[in-house]
This record gives sequence, C-alpha cells and structure tokens, in this order.
Amino acid sequence: MTTIGSIGGGPAARYLGIAAAQLGFSFVVHTPHTDDIASATANAIIAPYELDALRHSLSACDVIIVLDHHVPENLLEALAVDGLNIVPGTKIISLLADRLTQRRHWQQAGYDIARFRRIGTGSDVLESAQEFGYPVVLKKRYPDHDGRDRIWIRRAGDIEPAVARWQNEPLLVDAPVSGVRELAVTLVRAADGSMMTYPVVQITRQHDQVFSVTCPASIDEATAYRAVELARELVENLEGVGAFTLSMIELPMNEVMLSEVFAGPHPLADYSLEGTITSQYENHLRAILGLPLGDVYQIAPAAATVMMVDSEAVGTSGLDMAAGLATGGAHIHVYGYTETHPGRVLGHITTLGYEADAAEKVGRLALSHLLPTKE
Repeated sequence: MTTIGSIGGGPAARYLGIAAAQLGFSFVVHTPHTDDIASATANAIIAPYELDALRHSLSACDVIIVLDHHVPENLLEALAVDGLNIVPGTKIISLLADRLTQRRHWQQAGYDIARFRRIGTGSDVLESAQEFGYPVVLKKRYPDHDGRDRIWIRRAGDIEPAVARWQNEPLLVDAPVSGVRELAVTLVRAADGSMMTYPVVQITRQHDQVFSVTCPASIDEATAYRAVELARELVENLEGVGAFTLSMIELPMNEVMLSEVFAGPHPLADYSLEGTITSQYENHLRAILGLPLGDVYQIAPAAATVMMVDSEAVGTSGLDMAAGLATGGAHIHVYGYTETHPGRVLGHITTLGYEADAAEKVGRLALSHLLPTKE
C-alpha cells in the first residue's frame, strides 16, 4: 500500500487523511502535539521534531509532505540526504515558509511586490511607517494555521502593543498598497508540468483575519486572466509539484500584485471540498504521487467559505450544531479542537449557489446560528 507521510498536522493533514483513505492510501502524521486534530483521519505519531524520531516515523513513507512552517530546515535537509522523498522539495519549502525570504526572492526575480522591511524592534516599525506612510501591516514571518499573523498599524500608538504581543516572533512590515480587492489563485502542478487551476477567489477579512472566501471573485475577465497567468508563471518558475496558493492584490487597470505564495493545500481553497469536482487535497495527492490530475470544474456557478472564527473562545462544545445544520445549503466542517482561544478558527462553512454574494450570505446566516455572539 502507498504510504504518505506528513510532518505537522492541523486541518490540512485532517483533510489529506480523508483524501488518502478515499484513494486507498495510508496516511501517517508526525506531530509533537498530543491533541493534534489530524489524529481523527490519520495514523498520528506523537513525537518531537528530532531527526531520529522523524526517521522512525517516516522512513517507510513513499512521499512526505511538510505542513508545519516551523520545522527546522536542517532536519528536512537531513531527511532528504537519507533519501526520503520530501515534496515539493526542501529548497521550495524553505523559500516559501519565511515571508521575508520569499519576498526577497520575488523582488530579485523582478516581480512587482509591496515594499517591505525586516523588523527587529518597535523603532524599526516606526521607521518603516515613517518611510512607507500609515497604515503599514506588521506580519509574522512564519504564518500560523488560524491566520492570526498580521496587525494593521494605523498610528504610532499601535506599535508598542503590537510588538509586545509578538515579542518572540520574527517579524516584517509591508507597505500599504492602494488595491481594489484581495484575491487568491490555487493551482496544482504535476511532475510533467501540467497544471489544473482553480477559479480566482476573493478574500474578505475581519479583525485582520480571513473571514470569507467567495468564488468566483468579483473581477472582470482581464483581471482574472492576469491573476491566473501570474500564478502559473510563478509556480512554473519554482518547478514545484503539488498544490500552491498565491495571494494577490487587485490593482487598477486589470493589474495584480503578488502578495505571497503558499506551498501545499491552503484554507483559501477549502471551498473546493464541495465546490469543485476534485478538491485541492485530492489533487495535491494525485500530483505528488504521479497520478493524473482531476478536473477542477465548479459544481455550481458560485461558492463561498465562511470561517468559523471563535472570537469569544466558546470552543467546539459551544457550537449549536442543530441550529447551524438547520440552515439549508450549509456544509459545516468542525475541525475538532479540544482547546480554544480568541480568534481560533474552529472550522468553516461552505455554501454553493448561483451568485457568490448570495452564497456567502447563506454561510454568514449558518454561522450566526452555529456560533452566536453575545449582545
């Protein structure tokens, strides 16, 4: 039996485990977290990120996926030297895991990106804001699962509490961009260079977190074409295999600006679980195993994903499942976290329809029933 390994768990590993089982593959997750939610759909091995432990967990795997951005690069390189098949390759993983590293790479390659600056202290943020102009975006260099990795700095008084909140995190600042919308493109590339590209989606944020994703984005054909062409060009240049998601900013005159690139399945394409013929998770497995890629046609004209952001830390036990499921057309996904905190994404809701805005409204309605907020 084909065995797929994953370093790191979380929601992506959970869905990859489901896709692997559907195709008859074994799925193993190496995670240091005893309560990792991937254990519901995979053989979870609880062990630290240490070389001998990783070798023991993953040596029998045909292919290995890296889902945790914080795995030390030297460990991945040592596993690759051992002959383990790590996809999409240690160089690509290291390049894309760190926002600062990848920004420097794209800048040197001649791509148009927002101005940025590495941050060490609060004074660096102030100098960046004075140079770029307010507001600037303070970001963690290594993204987290919940997307709680950016803070808008709108005035000098915002700097100290923001830096204190992330005092032990490597940081950077992005300059403001006068964009129209935030967009994303997910595509899957096979080893032979063939690609399947999912529709361009539109991102809506609340409190600096992704709140909803609507498909297709409210853009004209010329902008969509430019976004897809940019995504395909970048992934082709990387020579990567598997799923990649590129976030972008729509500019005037049908132009788009690259924001960042993510390797592997991403929450921005979770609508594909119900919204397209082949989900991003299944297509990722197909690509890394050398199997034919699946069609990505939309099942309905539009789809939306609404994130189940636990703003009041009620936890999974606080969800009113009966009320949420009573909302017609809502596909509810609960990740199964045993612990929560303000801002944790407990799951997501997918809805299909004839128009993206209408589909999102149904998702919002289901969320209001499922996770009611205090008055």
